[in-house]
Amino acid sequence: MCLFVLIVVYVLFLTVLVAFLLLAKEVFKRMRLDKEFAERSEQMIPWHYPGAGRARMSAGKKIRPGMYNILIASYEAKPFVAKVGFKMKIPMEGGYGLNFFGLVRSDRNGKAVFRTYLGKGSCTFLFQLNRPVMEATTGSFLIDLADDQEARPKTVFPPHYLQRLGIGK
Repeated sequence: MCLFVLIVVYVLFLTVLVAFLLLAKEVFKRMRLDKEFAERSEQMIPWHYPGAGRARMSAGKKIRPGMYNILIASYEAKPFVAKVGFKMKIPMEGGYGLNFFGLVRSDRNGKAVFRTYLGKGSCTFLFQLNRPVMEATTGSFLIDLADDQEARPKTVFPPHYLQRLGIGK
C-alpha cells in the first residue's frame, strides 16, 4: 500500500513538472515572437526608465520605487491605442523577450496617462501602437513621467511581480 502511494505521488510530480516545462516553453516562444515582431515593426516606441534614484521628475525630485503616472502624447494630436510591455531578460534563452501586460487608449487629442509600478532596476518599456509612427528620434510621440502625479489616470496597472523583483531590465 505504501509503495502504491509513493508511485502515485511520483507520477503526479512528474506530470506537474512536465506540464510546467511545456508551459514555460510556450511562454518563452511567445516572448521570442513578440521580440521578433517588435524589431521589425514600425509601430513600436521604446521608453527607457533608468531606475529609482537615477530617474527624476521634471522638478528634479528623485524617484523612489512605487506607482507613477506615465504620459504618452502624440504630437500629431491623433488618438491611438497602445499595448504596454517591457523587455525582460531570459537567461535560459541567452537574450531577452517582451512581456506585454496592458492596453492604453488615448483621448481625442492623442494623450494617454496610465499608472504603473516603477521599481529599483532600469527597465525598457515598449509601446506597440495601432498605427505606424515616425521614428522616435523625429519626435512624433512624447513618453515621460507625467507632471501631475496626483491626477487620476485612465488606466492603472498594479505592480507586475517581475517588476517588483527588479527583473525586466
